[in-house]
This record gives sequence, C-alpha cells and structure tokens, in this order.
Amino acid sequence: MKFPNVATKDLNGDAKTLPNDFAGDLNLLLIAYEQWQQREVDSWLPAVKS
Repeated sequence: MKFPNVATKDLNGDAKTLPNDFAGDLNLLLIAYEQWQQREVDSWLPAVKS
C-alpha cells in the first residue's frame, strides 16, 4: 500500500504535494486536527527530532 499524492498548503500558505515534498527516505507526519491535540503532537517532538 502506498500513501496517495495529496496537494495542500502548509501553514505559511506554500503549496505542497505529499509525500513528494518530503525530504527524507522515511518521514513522520504528525497532524493535530483540533487545538487541544497540539499538546499531543508536541509530546512526540523530543523523541523524533534528530
């Protein structure tokens, strides 16, 4: 199974096509759909930063 191509914009309004615009061979995308979920996303950042 392959991730489908998705055309979107980032929070700066820049056009992106996922997953083609990811730089690495392996990538992790964390998405918060509601404001309160941002804390959950932020809790993952120390573990995934390299």
